[in-house]
Amino acid sequence: MQSISPSQASEDWPYPDYPPLLPKLSLKLASAYEESWMQFSRRLPNLPEGQTATLVAIVPEPRSIGHSLWGEAGDDEAVCVVCECDLAKGLIRSYNICS
Repeated sequence: MQSISPSQASEDWPYPDYPPLLPKLSLKLASAYEESWMQFSRRLPNLPEGQTATLVAIVPEPRSIGHSLWGEAGDDEAVCVVCECDLAKGLIRSYNICS
């Protein structure tokens, strides 16, 4: 079962004056290569010890959109979005990590 809790965001989530729409951002693949989970996870703190999906994509903080996803304090924490892709089921689980 897939769900999110709470089902409704608070009025000021994620922080006051967060814009209702973010600028559209085109993504471009910077690099692709195979390596062991141990090698991959060493470069990014706070990833799980074991590989959690067939494909794991990391999206760094987009500093060129003129807006912060995390607020001023979060920008200094090297926050990245982690996307764990279950290719067989067509599901993506996303969460963030920081340094």
